Amino acid sequence: MSPFVRRLWPAVVLIVLLSALWAVPALRQAEAERQRQSAETMRQAEATRLLASDPVRFEEYVRQVAIAADVIGDGEQNASGPCRSVSGFESGVGDPPPETRTCVIRDPGKDPATVTLTLGDGRVFRWPRD
Repeated sequence: MSPFVRRLWPAVVLIVLLSALWAVPALRQAEAERQRQSAETMRQAEATRLLASDPVRFEEYVRQVAIAADVIGDGEQNASGPCRSVSGFESGVGDPPPETRTCVIRDPGKDPATVTLTLGDGRVFRWPRD
């Protein structure tokens, strides 16, 4: 081994060790940041899911459908059928929520309309409320 390499060898080892000492905390910090971002993403997804399954939203939907069906079926007209049948006639009433399994209107035209919304998870919402 040449004398130059023998003198340079300790400096190279020292540089590698100092680089490792700098890299380890940086890697730990990057991993902690990745975990924090992952946890935040999961929290936001859970919050979105809970907001989407908010019972108030479903209750408001069945109320709007019942009002629309009552308007359409005013008098003697039968407005019974699926909830989609009123969504195009009355403003403010959209198609059923994506979680819907079935949504049925019963309105023979003389009495107030009743609406039953059944979700995929088994929950049932009715208007008028039971």
